[in-house]
Amino acid sequence: MTPPLTADRLHGNWATLMLPINDDDSIDYGRLGNELDALVAAGVDGLYTNGTAGEFHTQSEAEFDAIHALVAER
Repeated sequence: MTPPLTADRLHGNWATLMLPINDDDSIDYGRLGNELDALVAAGVDGLYTNGTAGEFHTQSEAEFDAIHALVAER
């Protein structure tokens, strides 16, 4: 189990996820996965999810959970 994130462990470059949206306003999980893979490959130290760039205010609870599950898989 990963220990909690504390101020002394917070360091490096963190990236913000931009939420890709389809024409029908649904989340494009395939493109989101590609974005995650690119950020991981770039060697970021951490990721911010569901911030304003992630359109958290438009998400259902199920979408919010699905995004976190996708991130946790990476």
